[in-house]
Amino acid sequence: MRRLKRVTLLSAVFAGLAVLMFVFFVSTGGIIPLGGAFLFLVLSGFARKRESYEEYRDRYEKQFGVKDEEE
Repeated sequence: MRRLKRVTLLSAVFAGLAVLMFVFFVSTGGIIPLGGAFLFLVLSGFARKRESYEEYRDRYEKQFGVKDEEE
């Protein structure tokens, strides 16, 4: 079983908190839980590691040993 990376796990935790805050907003009707849900949703997006296409391609080639046929 693969272990989740720290940034992926952090992003999932923030997304879970956003869902929880949205449920609180629906059940209570207060504006503060809605703001918290929006905040945690934005933090979840920022917690993800950005990867360029070249980095993705290099990682894929290293993992599976596949090279471009054009080269």
